[in-house]
Amino acid sequence: MTPPRLLPASLARRRGFTIAELLVTMVITAVLGMALVRTMVSSNRYINRLENGREARGTARAAVNMAAMELRMVSASTGVEAASATSLTLRVPFRLGLECSATVGASGVLVAAFLPADTSIAAVSMGYNGFGYLQSTGAYAFVGSVAMPTIGAISACTGAPASMTLAPGSVVLTMIGAAIPVAIDPATPVVIWRRVRYEFAPSMLLPGRTALWRRQLDNAGTITSSEELAAPLLPTSRFGFFINNQRTSSDTVPTALADLRGIELRLVGESARTARGTTRAEQARLVSAIFFLNRPD
Repeated sequence: MTPPRLLPASLARRRGFTIAELLVTMVITAVLGMALVRTMVSSNRYINRLENGREARGTARAAVNMAAMELRMVSASTGVEAASATSLTLRVPFRLGLECSATVGASGVLVAAFLPADTSIAAVSMGYNGFGYLQSTGAYAFVGSVAMPTIGAISACTGAPASMTLAPGSVVLTMIGAAIPVAIDPATPVVIWRRVRYEFAPSMLLPGRTALWRRQLDNAGTITSSEELAAPLLPTSRFGFFINNQRTSSDTVPTALADLRGIELRLVGESARTARGTTRAEQARLVSAIFFLNRPD
């Protein structure tokens, strides 16, 4: 008979985990796991809110960047046709030239040499509403026209009385408009302008939200094209008005639009989505002042 084998003393004294030890270990692991999950969820929500906030700021900045260039080109005193807290109708110059000759009368004819331009600006059919000429007051007088400009003869500008030397690539245009009441001296600055309306209105891209729109109008006030510049914006987004030499903007449109010297864009951008764990979209407020050209004071 083989005698029983005895275990070493070190192994004989070794034992397993008790139920109490296992329970304590499981509780500690569960607490640490829950803390880790909560940290990850909290971090994810924070990052999500940061992204939505960045999106809201980007919406507001995009609206300012797109509108600022045209708004700055508006002539003070004569460039604003209509204004309200949510809508602006403007005469926006988009091509500059010099007058060669002009016929004064009920149906004025103006011939001008326009500086070289790229094809997108040269295509006056993209929103032509008329021409304007610089007055002695420093403001432009705008003349409406329903007839498109036609290419004129170079000699109309190089010959007397204008006697100009034109830059290579310049184009001579003949424009027929409403009355030109006064004689215009040769080399007077001339612009071609389009009628543009900026307004806050319901978004088409994001139904139920507000957007900033840019609309082109014909001389009858009919919309010919629309572009949704930025969305979503909060419905509280508004235009403010700089009147004469006031340093602060006003909520009220001046009685005389000729007193307008600039526009304040008060935009509140929103994120398109709601961050997890929140009940509303992120918002970002952006206020920007834009002053018109050719201020008389």
